[in-house]
Amino acid sequence: YPVTIQAESSQEGNYGFSTVRYCTLVNPYVGIRFGPAANELGVIEHVYMTPLKQGILVQYTTDVGRIRDIHIASEYYTRYDASVSGTVLKDYMKAAVVGMEFQRSDWQQLSDYTARDVHTGVLIRKQEVMTAALVDSANVVMSDIRMSNVVTGIDIASGRSSQILTKPDITADEACIRVGAGFSAAVSVNGGILTSPSGSGIVVEAGSTGMLSVMDLTFGGWGDYAVDASGGALVVQGCQGGGTGTAVRLAQGTQSASLDKNRNLSVEAHSRSEERRVG
Repeated sequence: YPVTIQAESSQEGNYGFSTVRYCTLVNPYVGIRFGPAANELGVIEHVYMTPLKQGILVQYTTDVGRIRDIHIASEYYTRYDASVSGTVLKDYMKAAVVGMEFQRSDWQQLSDYTARDVHTGVLIRKQEVMTAALVDSANVVMSDIRMSNVVTGIDIASGRSSQILTKPDITADEACIRVGAGFSAAVSVNGGILTSPSGSGIVVEAGSTGMLSVMDLTFGGWGDYAVDASGGALVVQGCQGGGTGTAVRLAQGTQSASLDKNRNLSVEAHSRSEERRVG
């Protein structure tokens, strides 16, 4: 199916300064796309959407974009068409829909984003088609992110650029934040709360060589672990746990770990990583 709103590209002579504002998209297959051609300084704000595959796709931006006040959930479709089964729609969306995806991006500012009833709230990965002119880089600064009834909150699948996340409030079935095997840069998470009653707050997959720094965060509860690390380097500082059982698992493959001034976060170590616990 065609994209519902396609942003203009810089190759069309206007540098792609596209703005999408004050819209409700009832049942788009792909709601809004910036790319695959280069664009710059896009703005997406005050958008409500029930996508059937993907809400917002940012494939290729070469200057800072701003995405704010975005709300993705099943209810905008069911409010419009009462004949649509809310239960069937939610089940479909949780199996198939990605709220936002970022590929090549020279910084995006994402704030005030709500996602419900989707498989993945935010997916970050390298660009699908790489050429000599393209960079494996998706830089995103995220704040005030709220997600519930999702399988995975934020999936940082791959890439070589840093991500910053402030004050998330995420409840997910499998992982609130997942750092994939293809990721080799840094992720910083500051403040907020992560809850996964049947999974883990944070999962770092084997093969990742990146750095994950988590500070002043509350883990509201977990089914498996608050943090389940099998790769990369890990810093957990000033955090607290609200669940029971082992909170932090350091599996084989974890390169290093520093845990400092945390509360109610017990550790299970199965790796050769250096573990430091203070307070």
